[in-house]
Amino acid sequence: MKKIKFLTLLSIMFLISGNVFADSLFIGGKQSRGVSNMYYYVDNSAAGYTTLINNAIDNWVVTGYGWNPIQLAPVASNNGTALDFYLKYEDELSYSILGQTSFYNSAEVQITPAISDWFFAKIDLNGSSLPSISYENRQGTIAHEIGHGLGLDHQYSNVYSIMCPLASGRRVYKVDQISHDAINQLY
Repeated sequence: MKKIKFLTLLSIMFLISGNVFADSLFIGGKQSRGVSNMYYYVDNSAAGYTTLINNAIDNWVVTGYGWNPIQLAPVASNNGTALDFYLKYEDELSYSILGQTSFYNSAEVQITPAISDWFFAKIDLNGSSLPSISYENRQGTIAHEIGHGLGLDHQYSNVYSIMCPLASGRRVYKVDQISHDAINQLY
């Protein structure tokens, strides 16, 4: 009887600790077209962030941790793109949100990425709060949102992961090996 109680207690502790402390690498779904030969669009509203966006994209393409399947190229129209970048302001996004990624199917209907693959992702950058953080943290925030657009989830417990939110103490602004390896695993 004591053995059964102990095993039951141990199982409950494992389930609780697994749900509370373990970060999932993946959102659930992924880019339905894969991540090779993809295009991205920077709206005129976000034109002031083009250099940071290009740097963050380049870092995902060439992470420094070996090969990955990501190929992204800029285009002048959002027709058929995989990632679209826009600038929003405090009246449209909470000041505490630096960036936000939304996911859409091919009919341009917003979907829940945990239960469905997506055709494209829309990344809204917060024009009210981004200027208040360092250049490196702005680039890191953009790279973080791109990671969501590629299918990666938050990594709250790893401050050395690009997928750790800045508010949770992220200390990097470039793609880390775990995130690089996760893309290789997902695609």
